[in-house]
Amino acid sequence: MLNFTSEGVDSPYQEKQYDRDLLAKKAQIELLQNPNFLLLYVPGDGSKMKVVKPANDSYHRGRIMESSINEGSDRLSLPHYALSHLWGISEENPHLWHDIGDFVEDENGQPADIVSMRPEKRDTLLKLLEHHPDSYWWIDVLCARADTPLDIMGDIYKHCRTCYAMLDCESHIISDIQSLVTCEDRIPRTVDGFWHAARVWETFTRCAWWKRVWTWQEMMLPKQVLLIAETETHVWNTIDMDHLFPLRQKAFRPFTTTVPVEVREQWRSSPSYSRVNEINYCTHQRSDFQRLGPPSFIAINTLKRSSRRCMKPEDYVYGVLGVLQFKLPRGIEPNELWQLFVSQVDEALKDSGFAGVGPHAREFNLLAARDMADVFLALLENENDHIS
Repeated sequence: MLNFTSEGVDSPYQEKQYDRDLLAKKAQIELLQNPNFLLLYVPGDGSKMKVVKPANDSYHRGRIMESSINEGSDRLSLPHYALSHLWGISEENPHLWHDIGDFVEDENGQPADIVSMRPEKRDTLLKLLEHHPDSYWWIDVLCARADTPLDIMGDIYKHCRTCYAMLDCESHIISDIQSLVTCEDRIPRTVDGFWHAARVWETFTRCAWWKRVWTWQEMMLPKQVLLIAETETHVWNTIDMDHLFPLRQKAFRPFTTTVPVEVREQWRSSPSYSRVNEINYCTHQRSDFQRLGPPSFIAINTLKRSSRRCMKPEDYVYGVLGVLQFKLPRGIEPNELWQLFVSQVDEALKDSGFAGVGPHAREFNLLAARDMADVFLALLENENDHIS
């Protein structure tokens, strides 16, 4: 039952990997036993979907654990999928999905309560679920409750099989990104062709999904992240996030010998290029995070240059707990939460080899934060702090 042995461990690297794998499996078992962990089950026979609680449901818990074993230990994941998406709702426009109960039963066998989800995403989600019969999903609007501890989000995304990230863009945007490479022979290697490629990437980076705090963690933690447009009708039309940087390199490499340097520099000095660069930087850090594992202070350090924002100031803290593997209770006043967070970071950094907490970190007012850069520049020690 999700067991490991130390057989074959014959080098320091393998031993370290073995220890990491053992901790991952332990965390997966604990997640399945957590009463706050709910999943949406999609039956293979097309019948009504149902929210299940593995901790109390031995049948589904057993199926999930058996599936994890069958998929092999190299993935170190549970078999559930996770969804990352932009809510885009407000008190004025809650976008209530009244007939969700026609498709989903709650854990008590009753039609699921009304949830908030923008109409343009609903068909895509239903098609995505239909495309994966006999599967388990974690979808926040269906599986999270008002009292769900926010610190389990990290384990939910970290141990999922695949995370589908629904981007707030038209479906052709994903295809346009792909066509820059697949149709490269038909794209003229001219200034006009260069600006066409730049516009495609600019439109792609304009998605608000790239600008939110919570989605940073949701792109860092999963083993695999597939990007899909929230209005997509063909659910197999996705891009693997780990292919984004190679795609960009391949799309623009031919222009290095055909387009004047000043044209390329003009784009590099534009706001749109800054957004592309930030995304590329995040994908690099994601690669390191997947290789080295949490907790990752290297990844956190990159947030000192992040323009991501959130609606609630406390989410600047809650939205990174999974990457740092911290646990903090919800419902705390933002600046009290900030003091607890600073203390945990300070303690964790003492023996890490990384720079510590900044000298004025505790004076920072979380309520005044404008973006993640504000928060993490205040939190983390700067090289200049050592200059007298």
